[in-house]
Amino acid sequence: MRLMDFKKTPPICDFEELRKKMVALMKSRDYSWHSLDRYRQILNRLEKYLTEKNTSFYSREMGTGFLAECKQYRGNYQGKKPGQTDNARTTVHILDSIMEQGDFARIKQEPKYICPNFFKDEFEKYLDSQQSSGKMAITVQQIQNGCAQFLVALEEMGVKSLDEINPQNIYSSLAKYSSRVVFGLYVRPFLRYLHTQGILKADYSKLLPSFRADTLIPTVYEKEEIESLLSAIDTTGAFGKRNYAMILLAARLGMRSSDISSLKFDEIDFSQKKIAFVQMKTKTPIKFPLFDEIDTAISDYIKVRPCNTVDNNIFLRSKAPYFPLGAIGVTSMVRKYLKIANINTKGKKCGTHSLRSSLASSLVSENVPYSVAQKILGHNDSNAIKHYVRLDIEHLRECALSVPPPTGNFSELLGMKEVRL
Repeated sequence: MRLMDFKKTPPICDFEELRKKMVALMKSRDYSWHSLDRYRQILNRLEKYLTEKNTSFYSREMGTGFLAECKQYRGNYQGKKPGQTDNARTTVHILDSIMEQGDFARIKQEPKYICPNFFKDEFEKYLDSQQSSGKMAITVQQIQNGCAQFLVALEEMGVKSLDEINPQNIYSSLAKYSSRVVFGLYVRPFLRYLHTQGILKADYSKLLPSFRADTLIPTVYEKEEIESLLSAIDTTGAFGKRNYAMILLAARLGMRSSDISSLKFDEIDFSQKKIAFVQMKTKTPIKFPLFDEIDTAISDYIKVRPCNTVDNNIFLRSKAPYFPLGAIGVTSMVRKYLKIANINTKGKKCGTHSLRSSLASSLVSENVPYSVAQKILGHNDSNAIKHYVRLDIEHLRECALSVPPPTGNFSELLGMKEVRL
């Protein structure tokens, strides 16, 4: 891509070239599939904005105008989805940097909590020990933010040295913490470290109770609802054929949206009736049988798939430019057709993972062994499939204990006709 001499002329560049360069640089720097998907969504919105302005070229002025419009429908960064507006700002920053310098640097976000100077030296030693133990930089940053909130709370209580930490100020800081789960996750090992270093005479980490996040019940749709969902897709055109094939992969194989969107031609063996790929989330390989139903659906889409592209991904956008569809796009399709099929989604999740959890629940209810269900869903943890056991009501009934007859005072209470229970 040729860089403009923006000292003489305000820089301007073909948006499609700029988009490809941005995505390529992000992939080379190992951005997660989730991050790439978020930025693709912003790029799509920016492309729509440029189209409305009757241009296919990007400039700083266009980026500024796009952000101004983002502020309007995102509530000036205070709306319901402020993160999407922040992503828009980052996207414009990256595009401007690539256009003018050919590359970009990540924006360093300021931490929410800053470690007080009283504790800075020892705290930095702790962070160095975490980094030298092999933890990733992003993990160390999370540890820093999690512990800094604790240290700020200590300073507010008048603590000026780490050896002044005691059970009273630990529990007082816990009351001020934004999340008890985060407190236990980061503060407990920090207290243990202070004890091993001789700064604290006692290991106060043992005083902290176990904090657990609320366990959510997985969303499950009945088999009849899944069939209604599939039947709601109009497969007469390329758009419907693509969506039907993607949703079928989620419903029949339990594939994640990230794996569906990134599925490539060389990962499907039509002659051997097999699908094999490395999962995006767990980085572990997995194999599926290519059922006739899925084979037919994918083959029907390939016949009408845009051919003027060299991309190896199977599922592409339905409109030019034909780059791969993102995981968020796959999830949006499920939501769309659940609504078209008039399926009750109140209080339920509506994304691709709901189809995965529905398959898992179905496997458990049909007495498929845990080990087999684990392999089908591609779980690394053998206990992960047990998360869906709570949905198998009929088998749970078999574990129910009969109610014992009332005795003692409770029996007398039940026998008192004048008492209303």
